[in-house]
Order: sequence, then C-alpha cells, then structure tokens
Amino acid sequence: MLTFNSCLCLKLETGGKILGWFLIIMSSILVLMSGLMLALTLIIPCDKQARIDLDAQILTTFGFDYELSDCQSITLENLLLSTILILLASGCFIIYLQLLRGISTRSHERILPALILEIISLISVIVEELISFNIKALLSALITGCISIYFCLILYSLYVKFKNEKKAANVKVMYSKPEGIPEDLLVI
Repeated sequence: MLTFNSCLCLKLETGGKILGWFLIIMSSILVLMSGLMLALTLIIPCDKQARIDLDAQILTTFGFDYELSDCQSITLENLLLSTILILLASGCFIIYLQLLRGISTRSHERILPALILEIISLISVIVEELISFNIKALLSALITGCISIYFCLILYSLYVKFKNEKKAANVKVMYSKPEGIPEDLLVI
C-alpha cells in the first residue's frame, strides 16, 4: 500500500501531530454541541410552539429535517440522539488522544485505533453521500473523500514506520552480544 515519508511539507510525525490535534478539536466541538443539545432537551419545557421553534433552529443546524408530531417523542429522540453523540464523540476524543500519545512514544499499537476509526469514517461519509445522490453531495463526497484518504494514508504511513522501527529494534536486541560472557565462549 502507498506510504509517505512526509505530510505535505512537514515531517511525517509533525503532520501526524497536527492531524491528531485537528481531530481532537473536532471531536471536542461535537461533544460540546451534543451536550448543549442534551441540556436544552432536559431544560426547556414541552411547550409545543416553543419546541417547534427551538428544535427547528437547533436540529436543522445538524442537518435533520422532521415534522413535530408528539412533543414527548421528539424530546426522547433528542435525548437519545444527544446521548449517543456524546458517547461516540467522547470515544473518538480518547482514541485521538491515544493517537497523539502513540506518535510521541513512537508506538504503532496506539495509532491503529485512530486508523481504523478514520477508515470507518471515510466509508460512512461516502455511503451517506451516495445515498443522498445529488451533484452537490457527490462533489462534497469527492472532496471529503480525497482529504480523508490522505489522512488515512498519513496514519497508515506512521503505523508502518513505527512498526518497522520496533521490528528493527527487536532484531538488533536479539542479535546483540550478551553482557558478562567472554568472547571465546560465544558461538554465533
């Protein structure tokens, strides 16, 4: 598979750290927005007209389009949706923190979950855009897909680089001379 030695004009590790911080910021924003949605769902009373106005304003921001049939069901939907989003975004936040830690410690095991998450994210964005099938969505999917593929390749390159470094370090340790044993007793 294709690997890179640099990220744009930066070292691969620096580009990976920038990518990690970007992903942490994005997941933090999602946690805050989901928390706000949860708080508004719990705080605002079930006045139908107020709920219609507020829900339409908040949920159209997130891209949802629905008709209000029962105030309690919408409140329950908002409660479930915001809780699930908080849990997912918090999990992503933790995975991206591990990505940064993995880059700092040169640990390929800590990079793998972020790589898997980015691949799942790429696939879900492409499938979602293909389902909605219009020119604007296809153009958006093409641009987002190209950027996501590049991010995945950067993470994969880091993963391969750190895995090869660890493998080379293990081979070096395996073939090094043990301490305290005279040279004439060693048979190699």
